Amino acid sequence: MKQLKFFMFILLAINIFSCYSINTDCDDCDNDGTDNNDDIIEQGDIIWERTAGPPISSVEVLTAWKITVASNGNIWAYQYDNFDGDVLYLSTNSGDSWTKKSNRLFIGIYSLYVSPVNDYLFANTVSGLFRSTDDGASWENIMHYANVTGIIIAASGEIYMGYQKVDVREAVCYYSNDNGNTWIEKSNGLNDSFQPVAIGKDGTLYANSVNGAYHSTDGGNTWLPSSNYNNVFRNLAICNDGSILGIVENVTILKSTDKGVSWTILGKLNTNISINFFAFDAIIIYNNVTNDIFVEIRHGRDEPYHIVYRSTNSGKNWKSENNGLPLSPYNDDLSITLNPNTGQMFVSTSRGVYRTKNYPK
Repeated sequence: MKQLKFFMFILLAINIFSCYSINTDCDDCDNDGTDNNDDIIEQGDIIWERTAGPPISSVEVLTAWKITVASNGNIWAYQYDNFDGDVLYLSTNSGDSWTKKSNRLFIGIYSLYVSPVNDYLFANTVSGLFRSTDDGASWENIMHYANVTGIIIAASGEIYMGYQKVDVREAVCYYSNDNGNTWIEKSNGLNDSFQPVAIGKDGTLYANSVNGAYHSTDGGNTWLPSSNYNNVFRNLAICNDGSILGIVENVTILKSTDKGVSWTILGKLNTNISINFFAFDAIIIYNNVTNDIFVEIRHGRDEPYHIVYRSTNSGKNWKSENNGLPLSPYNDDLSITLNPNTGQMFVSTSRGVYRTKNYPK
């Protein structure tokens, strides 16, 4: 009898452990686009957890969070709000706590940038480019235009800004070496819809365009298009070895090893979802700590809305990494980024800012 009881105990233990899975603390998240939380998290999967803040807005339709991680690891979280003005929070401890830095800044902030030299903040808004020299306590308008497409800031503090002249459909690049006090135009070779997005370790500038990716090796004085793949580039990322990654239509990943002159297909991200080219946006991130590639897909409202994919083998294979992330029908204007010092990833949603709990280990 004792042997029988012992044998039954062993069978029960095997059954329990074979069914064990790691569950997230999010009740409305799942990895397969549903909200029943029935996925089994496998070893090596990324688990996301919500940071201690910022507060969750009651109006998710209008107030999806965006984030910017500074070179020193500080995280800035902000909301785009057409009615009440934007809210800005700062975390200096990877999201363990947040400090409210400013309220009702502007009506409509598109993106936020932090200078690696002096931590000055630059906010691209519907009213132009604003600057703060006191951690967001006060702001001044340094570019009185509403058509700023984006800026990039070099390690030396030099600023390159894209601007769209709507009346003549002309793209302009402005340059400043004094924190935005004065600007010099550098636009030779550019076309319509120009957006500066990255600076290589060798100082090469890269930009998205409706006619492909542009690059400049002379500080923006001359911009050259790529020799192939003149498609709309959704985003660019720079790898540790100096190669460039790009993402274009049909969620195709491209790679360039000659500073963006030519591109080859690295692979197509198999999302298992039929994606209309005009109904999605994407961000591609190269993790300089782990060498992994991340792609965040933001779909139109007829599909799952917020999906993160990761490749650990240079883009050959991809796996969805959404365990712990909430699904919301209005997460179509979010952001994914990383702490450049630790490799930890962060994603903003309309329900707050999330971070990787077990990545990197």
